[in-house]
Amino acid sequence: MRLASCLLLTAAVSACPAPKSGETAPPVIHAESMPVGGPPGYAGAGPVIGGDKPSLPSATAVSATTPRIDELPPVFVDAAERITAAAQGRTRAWELLAVLSDTFGHRLSGSRALEKAIDWSIEQMKRDGLDNPRREKVMVPHWVRGAERARVVAPIERDLVILGLGGTVGGKVRGEIAVVDSLAEIATRGAELRGKIVVINQPMPRFDHERHETHYGDTVRIRGSGASEAAKVGATAVLVRSVTANSLRSPHTGALRYEDGVKKIPAAAVTLEDAELWLAWPAAARPRSSCRSGPRRCPTARAPTRSPSCGGASCPTRSW
Repeated sequence: MRLASCLLLTAAVSACPAPKSGETAPPVIHAESMPVGGPPGYAGAGPVIGGDKPSLPSATAVSATTPRIDELPPVFVDAAERITAAAQGRTRAWELLAVLSDTFGHRLSGSRALEKAIDWSIEQMKRDGLDNPRREKVMVPHWVRGAERARVVAPIERDLVILGLGGTVGGKVRGEIAVVDSLAEIATRGAELRGKIVVINQPMPRFDHERHETHYGDTVRIRGSGASEAAKVGATAVLVRSVTANSLRSPHTGALRYEDGVKKIPAAAVTLEDAELWLAWPAAARPRSSCRSGPRRCPTARAPTRSPSCGGASCPTRSW
């Protein structure tokens, strides 16, 4: 059980200022090199929390070959290897992805960026020779990210890097910090968390190449259900350790799911480094923080989707 003291939760979508002169340096996070995917020709390694040495660039290109999975029938493995071999040296998919990401950025439902991306995708389908690309009207949720900010104010002053979880309510919350190691620990500690801001510091293990296990499914539940589980015991807000094994003090977010009949409280993702920060202080230090978030939920919006026909037959409609 670890209690930090007093966090004021407010959200903001801007880069946090660099630490001021004289601030205590953040805890050192060690890492171990690990291959990561990338475009053809990419050679590098991503930082991994929890190793015993710094992460350094790799001088050897990362192999695209994945370990054979004995549990799968050989016919499936052979088919996957043939598809992989056929894709070697082809960069068109990466090029299209780069245009989409660099030109339009994030494409939240109901946003103008989404509509522009759909316009582009329809024109690209026409250039690629698909039959009758067209729009279809779909009603989607429209959530707009607002200003977000979080800051430790004692025993040191330090900005935290946060991102509100998709769909979170906004608000300004102040209170003690209670750090838990898992979603299950929230229910176990129960009333002890009432009136507090809960930090869920559950690490996501590194990718298991031998078993082809990402551990994502087991870990992402803290993001999807953490807010409602904490609200059930009277918590005022939730900060979730980003659901990723890699970090350059970069937060990773995604959607949450509020449970019907349970009070909605603000929720945001923090970086791996910041999630570990609270553990560096003894309970007697009574660390305090302040945060603010200002997202808003707009009326349901109409979002056109693109629906091409392929070889004379309609493809399934899907949002972009």
